[in-house]
Formats: sequence, structure tokens, C-alpha cells
Amino acid sequence: MWLIERTGNELAPAFFVIVVAVVGLAALFSIRRGSLHRVEGTRDLDEAQAVEHI
Repeated sequence: MWLIERTGNELAPAFFVIVVAVVGLAALFSIRRGSLHRVEGTRDLDEAQAVEHI
């Protein structure tokens, strides 16, 4: 595997997967948090107005 050859560390692929997972989770939580803030302002709107609001 090129990553092991490049770094000389057999655990490099595992570290890479961990870093990618952490970045992905951070993105997931930021998207969810942003979506919830947008939806909270639409409680008193009917469905058509809520869709326009988002």
C-alpha cells in the first residue's frame, strides 16, 4: 500500500481512517445543528410558507 510505503508506518491507514471519520462526524453534526436552527423559526408557519422560508 502506497501510504505505508510513503510513511514507513504500518498504522498509517488506520490513522487516516480515524481522521476522515472525525472530519465526517464534525460535518454531520454541523449540518444537523444548522438545519435545526432553520426549522425552529418555522413553527408558526404553514407548510407552504415553511418551504419558502427554508
